[in-house]
Amino acid sequence: MFNKLKDAVRRSSLLLGVAVLLGGLGATAIPAFASADDTLNPLTDRSLTLSSSSPGWSYTDGSGNSTYAPPNSGSNGKQTGNTFTFDASSTSSINAFSFQYCTSAAGNCTSPGTDGYTQTGGALTTCQTASTPDCTRASDSTTTSDLNVVTGTSAGAPAEISSATYSAITSTLPNTRGTGCYDNYVNTSSTPTDCEASTTNEFPGQPKTDNTEGNFAVLIGGSYSANWVMGTENLETDGTHNTVGDGTGETGAQNMIVLQNTGVTPPTITGGEAVKIVFYGNTDNYITNPGAGAFFVKINDYDDSNITSGTPVTLAGDDDTNFGPSPTDNDIVDGGVTVANVMNLSIEIQTKVLETMDFSVGTVDPDTLSSGQLTADGDSGWGQCLPILPAFTTSGSPAQNTLILGNENAENSLMTEDASATHSYWRLSSNSSGGATVYYAGDTLSNTEGNQIDPTGLTAAHSVDGTEQFGLGLDVSGSSYGTGGIDQPDYSVANNDSASSIKMEDGVDTDLGVNTPGTGGASPTAGTFGLSSDFTTYQAANSAAVHDPQLYPLVPETGYGGASGGINGATTADGNTNATFSFSPTANTIPTPIASESSQVVNCVTGKVRYLGNIAATTAAGIYTTKINYVAAPEY
Repeated sequence: MFNKLKDAVRRSSLLLGVAVLLGGLGATAIPAFASADDTLNPLTDRSLTLSSSSPGWSYTDGSGNSTYAPPNSGSNGKQTGNTFTFDASSTSSINAFSFQYCTSAAGNCTSPGTDGYTQTGGALTTCQTASTPDCTRASDSTTTSDLNVVTGTSAGAPAEISSATYSAITSTLPNTRGTGCYDNYVNTSSTPTDCEASTTNEFPGQPKTDNTEGNFAVLIGGSYSANWVMGTENLETDGTHNTVGDGTGETGAQNMIVLQNTGVTPPTITGGEAVKIVFYGNTDNYITNPGAGAFFVKINDYDDSNITSGTPVTLAGDDDTNFGPSPTDNDIVDGGVTVANVMNLSIEIQTKVLETMDFSVGTVDPDTLSSGQLTADGDSGWGQCLPILPAFTTSGSPAQNTLILGNENAENSLMTEDASATHSYWRLSSNSSGGATVYYAGDTLSNTEGNQIDPTGLTAAHSVDGTEQFGLGLDVSGSSYGTGGIDQPDYSVANNDSASSIKMEDGVDTDLGVNTPGTGGASPTAGTFGLSSDFTTYQAANSAAVHDPQLYPLVPETGYGGASGGINGATTADGNTNATFSFSPTANTIPTPIASESSQVVNCVTGKVRYLGNIAATTAAGIYTTKINYVAAPEY
């Protein structure tokens, strides 16, 4: 096919050369719209780039739907865009351009297509042999299509892209517009360098596909040219709109695009100056590719003072060799040349990505440990998303995944005058496209006699000394859930009772930076600790893959996002401490969601869960325990 196409182009070039030499013999020797007057010069360095070379009947993605085959995309042959580039030969004021799609590079023009004909009457067996039309053109099917320039009406009519919009969509990075993500993209990190498409109809590098930003632009000498209007018509065979089925083989489709300048002073193109004309496909205005094979587009430019009045010319659908009232062939400045292209089915590639999920639950976030602490117990050291550790070491006290809740100076007992807290972590990664939900399941604190500490319930509650309470919540630093903010776990250990210096919050990892892991010893004083310097160094060297521990894109469920802050001493204006907790009374039999995300993959998120314990003076004595289980459920 490639050799045949080259031969056709060579033959067309030869025919054009002969036409110029024979021009003085008579106008009838030169086909309409493939020629001009004796001053005609060819357009040089010309090319046609298609947004898709797929046949018009092929317009879905590899899964057979339109999700990844929007207008103007490589997969969509039905709603394509075309880009023409060429250099002018003459210096002249240009009022119009025409682009006529044909099956041949010279001679009469038949619009390309494969739809064929349907006989509507008579006894004929062949549709294209009658002197009286008895056939109609068939519609596009799942295996055939005709070239057709489709234009909308009223608000959806063809429109010129503004200079500002064209500059914005062509001068920014593929995934950005301005200083942030492109209009239809959502930020998946704290910087606008990681963007994913949303469900809206805008895509990088092109105007919005809903036609609100227009669908074509003209550039002359690399600069934006304004005041162009677009129209289409059917112009086939001998220069007239023949009746389909009269023996000449026309498709009847719109196969000609006309751009006319309505400015009082149309642009002047100098000899050798580059022209670029871009037609973007969108939902209202697009070019449907023919069903197979090669096609040719005849290009002309025109100088006609009749179009300089500032009023757009109304294009007639059934016209002669002129479009609208003007211009005529005699107005052609440069042209009589073609560009060619060929339809090809896209290569479809199919593969499979298997589902993956990592979910760990423990009492120590390894990102807060030094590399020495990580490797001391046989751990492999740093990785992209280290699982939460069940303890500092595999031996020693307390046992793995065991937390002590209460005043450690009173045998870890709950006190009526002070609230106590502790915390654990979970970490989740999943490639499920529908996100994931993390649930908790378990009962409130209970003793062997059947006594239980009252759960806080489904409504978030503050800590109240002297009142039975058991609850939990996510301890995060930030509240911009779902908006791109990084909601880090709050590693603060600043919730001691400052009046009595009794440490009322304990977590296995609160020994960080104070004691050698696993050796016991005095508890840390009030203060903060966070990510280790070793982790920060590792993160800097692997910034493309490693981010700070964060809950985003998971969002806390209602009642579970307020567990950061004080439980003793720090109060709000209403007199309550500022951390809140919830606990479902039915969580032991019905897993309760604590955080979820429903629209994207979950990339190494970390949840720090904080647990609250309070008792009343009437709470029965005993040893109280519970087991809280966490379950991650991805959605595909």
